Amino acid sequence: MTFVRHSNTFPGSWEKIVDKFAELNGRYVDHAWDAAYWYSEMTNTGLLATAAWMSDVPAICEVRENKRVFTGRQGRPGPSLGRVDLFFYHDGVQGDWVETKSFTSPRDMSEAQRERRVIRGLSAKMTEARNAARQCKNVARNADPRGRVVALVFVPFVLCSEYYGQGRRSPRREERAAEAIRLLAEYAENNDCSYAAYFNTAHIDIWDENDMRPFGFGIVACFDQQ
Repeated sequence: MTFVRHSNTFPGSWEKIVDKFAELNGRYVDHAWDAAYWYSEMTNTGLLATAAWMSDVPAICEVRENKRVFTGRQGRPGPSLGRVDLFFYHDGVQGDWVETKSFTSPRDMSEAQRERRVIRGLSAKMTEARNAARQCKNVARNADPRGRVVALVFVPFVLCSEYYGQGRRSPRREERAAEAIRLLAEYAENNDCSYAAYFNTAHIDIWDENDMRPFGFGIVACFDQQ
């Protein structure tokens, strides 16, 4: 199965990594007849790390580091031993310290009135990712190599079964994909983020416990140069 690339504005080697992530999602569907992207943050982060290695960028998950804890009190925030979700080691010159977030359940694009909920949910998850990434700034500043902190959100999309089956043509699914892409692009432009979007609008006989079909996904990231 192929998740078709509709957009990828990620910089440098990230573009290749994110494309490889989409390829691996398609390969998993072919192998397991299941969708990897609609699972947890940990699943997606591990798959993104795999995509990095396959793109000649060493990566490791759950890196133990001293983070800064922002309590809201006056004074300098103190350190606390924690874990950074993902570290990319780009060609020995720059490291990326990545904090990832995902949704507890995929975003349903079946009905137009749910579109604003996608943006509200993405905004909330990006705020979580940025707050987590903010704690890594001291790590990125003092590490060798120095690097960036990155706040990244995986955005899984599904469609209900009414969009599939005999007599249900792909243009309806393509229209919903186009709207999801527009929402991602709008959010990225308004919030100075990179984004990528991959969809498969062909008929597919895979569904979850709510009879929702794997439809595609987006990735949105904010890069903070140190």
